Amino acid sequence: MTTDILTEFLKTQHHCIEQLDNILDIEKQALVDREHETIETLAQQKESLLHKLNELDQQIGEHLAQQPLPEHLHPIKQKITELAQLCQQKNLENGRAIDLSINSLNRLQRSIMQKRSGNSMTYNAKGKTRGAGSSSGYISA
Repeated sequence: MTTDILTEFLKTQHHCIEQLDNILDIEKQALVDREHETIETLAQQKESLLHKLNELDQQIGEHLAQQPLPEHLHPIKQKITELAQLCQQKNLENGRAIDLSINSLNRLQRSIMQKRSGNSMTYNAKGKTRGAGSSSGYISA
C-alpha cells in the first residue's frame, strides 16, 4: 500500500517538474520577446508549482521515514533529480537575463534624465539621479 502511494507521489512530482521545465522554456522566450505580462503570469505559475513540489517532497519524506525507497522507484527518483537540476540551471539563466534587462532599463533611464536636464544632475542619498531643472523633483520609472 505504501509503495503505491510513493509511486503516485513520485509520478505527480515528475509531472510537476516537467511542467516547471516547460514553463522555464516559455519564460526564456518571453524574456527574449520582452513580454512582461507573460513573464508575470509565468512567475505565478512557477511559484505555484514550486509550492506543490515542496509539499510532495515533504509527503514523500514522511513515507520514506517509515521505509526505504523500493528499488523499482529509484529510476523515477533519478529522473526527477536530474530534471530538477536542469530546471535550477534554467532558472538561474533566466534570472541573469532579468538582471541584465533591469540594468539596461536603468541605464536608459539615466540617459534620458541626463538628456532632459543637461549637465545639472544631482544624486540623492540612495544614489538615484535627479535633474536640477525638473519641477517634480525625483524621476522614477
